[in-house]
Amino acid sequence: DVISVRISGEMILDQILDNYGPEMVQLIWSTALQRLAEGAAARQAGSTAWWRIREGALLAIGSMADTLAEEAVEAPGGERARAVDLLLRELVAVDLAETGSPTFLQARALGLA
Repeated sequence: DVISVRISGEMILDQILDNYGPEMVQLIWSTALQRLAEGAAARQAGSTAWWRIREGALLAIGSMADTLAEEAVEAPGGERARAVDLLLRELVAVDLAETGSPTFLQARALGLA
């Protein structure tokens, strides 16, 4: 078996969500949004690793996809449902459309979309 850091991260997040449920969603969500902001700042500063921060944040958000989808159905006008919609329309779409985005980031964005 070949296990990468990405796969291990997904497995850990799945385990956390399975064990602690909805109470962890807000914590993971707010942390992922913070990391997205850090990735944007790193990109603006000229860091070559900016996309790794962003890809990790998208991995965390993707790990909660089922929970976020359920929330959107239960409260379609809710704050997080609107934030997820904005994330998909503005951030993920940019990663998919931008020709200079690294392949791992594009793949993560595609998986999230």
